[in-house]
Amino acid sequence: MKQIQTHLNKRLLKYNQILNKIDSEIKKIQQWRLLLGLSILLIAFLLSLPSSKLPSIVYFLFLLVIILFGFFVYLYKKKFYFKTQIQELIIFLNRQVSRTEGRPQERKLRFSIPTKDYCHDLYLIQGSQSLLSLIDETITPHGQMILVSFFKSHFPQKETILSRQKQIKDFCNQNWFYTRLLLKKKQSSANNSSDEVIENINHPLWSTPLLNKAVLIYAFWTLFILSFFIPHLRTYPLFKVVIFIFPLLNLFLINNWLGYFSKVIGLSHYLSEAFPIFSLLEKRALYNTSIQSLCPKIHKNLPSKIQTKINLSMSLLGTQTNPLLHLILNIFFPWTLTAVILTRYHINKIKSYIPDCFEELAELEVLGSLSLFYKYQTQTFPSFHSDLQFEAVDLFHPLIERTKTIPNTFRFSDNKTLALLTGSNMSGKSTFLRTVGVNQILANMGAPVFAKSMNTSLFRVETCITVTDSLRDGFSYFYSEVHRLKEIFSLTAENKPLLILVDELFRGTNNKERHIGSQNLIERWSKLTKAIVFISSHDLELADLEKHNQSIENFHFKESLTEKGEMHFDYKIQRGPSPTTNALFIMKKAGLF
Repeated sequence: MKQIQTHLNKRLLKYNQILNKIDSEIKKIQQWRLLLGLSILLIAFLLSLPSSKLPSIVYFLFLLVIILFGFFVYLYKKKFYFKTQIQELIIFLNRQVSRTEGRPQERKLRFSIPTKDYCHDLYLIQGSQSLLSLIDETITPHGQMILVSFFKSHFPQKETILSRQKQIKDFCNQNWFYTRLLLKKKQSSANNSSDEVIENINHPLWSTPLLNKAVLIYAFWTLFILSFFIPHLRTYPLFKVVIFIFPLLNLFLINNWLGYFSKVIGLSHYLSEAFPIFSLLEKRALYNTSIQSLCPKIHKNLPSKIQTKINLSMSLLGTQTNPLLHLILNIFFPWTLTAVILTRYHINKIKSYIPDCFEELAELEVLGSLSLFYKYQTQTFPSFHSDLQFEAVDLFHPLIERTKTIPNTFRFSDNKTLALLTGSNMSGKSTFLRTVGVNQILANMGAPVFAKSMNTSLFRVETCITVTDSLRDGFSYFYSEVHRLKEIFSLTAENKPLLILVDELFRGTNNKERHIGSQNLIERWSKLTKAIVFISSHDLELADLEKHNQSIENFHFKESLTEKGEMHFDYKIQRGPSPTTNALFIMKKAGLF
C-alpha cells in the first residue's frame, strides 16, 4: 500500500508541476493577446483617420496582427482546456490517495434506494464513510445503479465471480484509458440517466392523423413547385389556387410540428453528454480487441456518428427562434415538417441499438471502477470453497484510517460454524462484525478484499447490527430487532449459504429474558448446516454454551489498564470467552458513582 501511495504522490507532484507550467504559459498568452488586441485597435484608429497616408505595409501588418491575435485566442482555448483536464486528473488522483489512507470522499448517490437491510448496517452505500465512496468511479447514474446492484447480489455463482475477477485483472491495462473517459465527462455534469434518453426515443414524435396531414402538405408543395417550373400550368385554375393554398395550409398546420422542438431538444441534450464518451470508446475499439469484446454494440453501430445528423436536424428546427426567417422559409418550403421528419428518421435509426449501447457503457463503468479499486486499494482476491468456511489472515476494515487499522486473523476450529464474540465495551466487537461483512460483500462482487489472504464461500450476507425504533410505524427497538431476526431466520429455509452477523442479541429487553432468548436462538442457529454465524454479546454466561454444543466457539476482545489507570484496547480477536469487563470502570470514570 505504501508503494501505491508513493506512486500516486509522485504523479500528483508531476501533474502539479505541469499545472504550474501551464498557468505560466497561459499568463504569457494572455499578455500577448492583450498586446495584439491593443495593436489592432491602434492600427484601426490610424487607418480610420481621413488625412492618414500610411504605406501599404501597414495594411499587411494590420492583417498579420489580426491573424496572430486569432492564433493566440485559439492557443489560449487549447491551453485552458488542457489545464481543466490536468485539474480534473489531480482531483482524481487526490481521491485515490484519500482512499488508500482510508479517508474516502463521498460519492453522491444519483438515485434513491432503501437501505434498511445489511447495506445500512455495513455502511455500503450512503455517506462519505461507505463502501460505495471507496469504489465508485462510474460516469452515469445507470453505471452507478449497476455497481450498487453488485452490493445487493444474493447467492452469486462461482463461475460468474471468477470470471469477473479475471476481467478486473485484465482491464488494468485499460485503466489509463478509463481515466480518460472519466476526464471526458466531469462527475458533476453526469446527472442525466439513460432512462430519460430511452424514454424520449420511444416517445412517438407524431400520431397517424398528423402523418396524414404531412402527406397532404407534401402533395400541395409538389404542385406549388411544379407551378413555378412549368409556367403554362399556372393557366389552369387549380394551380392558381395551389400557389396560395400551400403557404396558407403550411403556416396553418405549422403549430402541429413546433411542439416537437422542445421534445427533441431534451433528447439532444441527453445524447450530447453521452456521445463524447461513445466517440472515445469507438476510436479505442478500432484497434483494441479488449474494448471490442466489452462493447460489441458500440463498436458495431458507432452511436456517436448519429450526433452530427441529429444536431443538423435540430438546427433546422431551431429556425423558429428567428420568427421572420422561420416565416419566409415555411412560405416557400415545408421547412419545419421536413426537419421533424429528418429528426424522426435519425431517432428511429438509433432506437434499436442505443439502449444496448448505454447498457454496455454502464457495465464498462462498473468494470473500470472495480479495476481502479484493484489497482489503488488492494490486490488480494479471495479463494472460494464449496464447503462452508470463513477464514482470513490480517483482515481489516477499509473505511478506517490506515494508520489506525488493526488487522485480525480469524479461523474456526474444526467443525465450528458459530462464533460467539464477547468482550468489553469499545473493544472492537461491532467493528469486527462489519469487517467480516464488508469483505464478504467484496468477495461476492468479484472484487479484491482487504486481507493478506481470505478463504470463504459464496454466502448471502444478512445482518442485525444497527437497529432503531420507528415512531412513525409504532415499532419499539425490541420489536424491530425481533422482526429483523425473524426475517433472517426465514431465509435459512432456502437452504443456501448464509453469513449471519448479529450484534448484541435482544439488547432491548431485560437481562433474564435476554439471556433465555439469546441462548435459545444461538442453539437453534448452531444447528444450521448452511450458515456461518457471528454473534456478539455482553452476556458472559452465554460462553458456557460452547461446553455443550460442538458447533459453537468462543472468541473475545479485551482491554488492559495502563499505569495511569487508562484503558488500552488492542482490538485483537482471541479465542475463548472474555476474561474482563469494563462497564463499571467506565461509569466510575464518568463520575456516575
